[in-house]
Amino acid sequence: MDQNRKIQNEKKDILTLKDICRLFDISKSAAYKLTHGRKIPFYKPSGGKVYFKRDEVQKYFLSNRVSTQDEIDREASKFLIDK
Repeated sequence: MDQNRKIQNEKKDILTLKDICRLFDISKSAAYKLTHGRKIPFYKPSGGKVYFKRDEVQKYFLSNRVSTQDEIDREASKFLIDK
């Protein structure tokens, strides 16, 4: 993909299934499983092609954050001090 096209894709707010696969490095079957299982929100105007809003998909992929050991240690120390 040339640089101009890559920049255009990075700015798109509405994404296709192909865009999702490319941007988030997942297979088509993984993307289909996410939509079929209704794990990520999608839009299907007129019952046809599937579209996604970039911010909603990013929110899904950034959900369930796992804390670092350092963050856990700080929280534990704070808890013990406050108690």
